[in-house]
Amino acid sequence: MVNPINESFQNPERLLRIFSVDNQENPALVLRGQALEFSPDNKRIAFVSISQEVHIIEDMGGKILRKIQPPENTAKNVKSPYKNEGVFGMSFSCDGKLLAINHFAEIQITNIESGELVKKIEIPEGNYFHDVLFSPSGNYLVTLDTFYGLRFWKSSDSISDFPEKTIDENDIKNLYDSMQIAFDPTGQYLAIAIFEDVCIVDTFPSVSGDHVAWKISYFYGIHGSFIIDLAFGYRNAWTRAILSIEKHVQQQDNQ
Repeated sequence: MVNPINESFQNPERLLRIFSVDNQENPALVLRGQALEFSPDNKRIAFVSISQEVHIIEDMGGKILRKIQPPENTAKNVKSPYKNEGVFGMSFSCDGKLLAINHFAEIQITNIESGELVKKIEIPEGNYFHDVLFSPSGNYLVTLDTFYGLRFWKSSDSISDFPEKTIDENDIKNLYDSMQIAFDPTGQYLAIAIFEDVCIVDTFPSVSGDHVAWKISYFYGIHGSFIIDLAFGYRNAWTRAILSIEKHVQQQDNQ
């Protein structure tokens, strides 16, 4: 059995290097996998191993607290361009007790301490999930998919049986094509990346009932570009929007 931690580096494109701010030359920990997520208190790390298991590391020493097995046949009949990657996004609850894992055709929410599967959220055949995210307060779990759009599930030690609220394409145009979501630190606003645009949503408007607070457009004149990452600053300021322009750059290089 291959140990994903500190093994020989035979597949460098699948290495996850974690650096300390005090030592940026040598990684504090090297993992073999394809994605990772830090718990809110930074005491635990979840990462996807090469076998598609999600490993929970308890400390920077590399001790594995728990392994979460992937569900069977999650890629079956899923029309996602990323279905062969196994996991497309993870999110810890604010207390670090729950971990939500996006397996495209379903989302698993697992209790880290007990290993219990708290909830499984599925989607009609042929559709898939784009993203999953706990709110900063931990009151909600938000899922983004190609069928329902945005769904808000009440969250505490468990997840509600039915979503409390749904936002679909009747509310936001092209929502089903969005790829990424991010909460502001207060949990009031949710940023949604839709192609080269960013839509800021007031998650629970108190007066008007209009979810869309405002829209930020980033258009660089590159056909087919799309935002692949986004984040809020600590003072609710929009800080980052990275566009996928590699193909355009490669075309320039070949000219």
